[in-house]
Amino acid sequence: MSFTLQPACGSNFVNREEIINEMIETLTHENLLMGFAFVGSRRVGKTSLLREVHYQLKAKDKIIPVYFSLWGLIEGTLDEFCRKLTLSIMEAYKQELSLKYRLKDLVKVPASKMLDFLKTIDVKIKILEEIEFAISSKRLENKKDISETVEDVFLLGERLATETKSRCILLLDEFPSITELKVKNGKAIGEGIIRKIRTIHESYTKTVCCISGSIKKTMNTTLLSSASPFYRQFIVKKISPFKFEDTRLLLERNLGFKLREDVISLIYNTTAGIPFYVQFIGRGLLKQKEQLITPEVISQIFNELLREEANLLFKEEFYSLGTKEREVLFYMAKESVNKPSEISRVTQESLNVISRYLDYLINKGIIRREERGVYKFEDPIFEQWIAEVLYDGQ
Repeated sequence: MSFTLQPACGSNFVNREEIINEMIETLTHENLLMGFAFVGSRRVGKTSLLREVHYQLKAKDKIIPVYFSLWGLIEGTLDEFCRKLTLSIMEAYKQELSLKYRLKDLVKVPASKMLDFLKTIDVKIKILEEIEFAISSKRLENKKDISETVEDVFLLGERLATETKSRCILLLDEFPSITELKVKNGKAIGEGIIRKIRTIHESYTKTVCCISGSIKKTMNTTLLSSASPFYRQFIVKKISPFKFEDTRLLLERNLGFKLREDVISLIYNTTAGIPFYVQFIGRGLLKQKEQLITPEVISQIFNELLREEANLLFKEEFYSLGTKEREVLFYMAKESVNKPSEISRVTQESLNVISRYLDYLINKGIIRREERGVYKFEDPIFEQWIAEVLYDGQ
């Protein structure tokens, strides 16, 4: 095992056994077609959970898991999404189809030769035509093209599962981001694509979907509100930070020795149990000798986190927000205020304006309403970075 700042799976994955076991049992049960939806703030481990499920399902006979992250797209277009998801599904089915070629080579094949290239796969010609269309980078010109392409891509796993007598498990990370994919003229495709996928989802007999999402507004639009297309279509799991014992397990298993109780308590309280930050501190501890690990050492490592990795990470998030949103967050962190009336006073903005921007920040997953009239940061490390590092020295 080792500490990692990347999503963990396999030997690096720690705890969450109850959720993992439930998912594996449900997703492999031949009479169940119920998927899971992970809801939670960023960096709490949703991606690690999906990747661990993917890792474990790959060892199951006739279960074909496909992991795909919407945040891994570069162009952010529907074309790119359809092309890359198609290739991911084909890659997952590579062994079942006895496919000898590297899947990335398909995008290099001239359109006129692609169908001949694909005929080396022993599947029905209809499926080959759909694959050819999805990966040929053909521009989507109208609503009919968009609808048909989305249907072909989301039915590909179903058709290959039928062809190979298997079950396809689609694990779609940050799924609600699909509404932001660009189509013709750079316009976002919008919420209509969720309704289209819901219609396709209803026809599945060999495919199960699991999704995740970090942004409260988009998850509400997708499945949490009674008006959302996927309402009650998934087993919803709220993914929270590690508990104290989870934090201890991760640290001591990777370090290979026991830590003092006060050291573990400090790490847990400092990181709020968020796996990403626990992993970072653990990585720093590997450079220390066991007898030198003290609260002072932990504080030094955490200070490095705030001014190095976290600084790079949070700057992009902070400056992607609107000017007024940044101002609200800055004063909440710097002045330790968390009530609308207090924020209104320090920013000299009206209470109505502050309330509106607090709602925006809740929908973006940055803050939460702790109780009536009290707002807190979802990520306390982000709050600390704003208070201690942002504008440092200015």
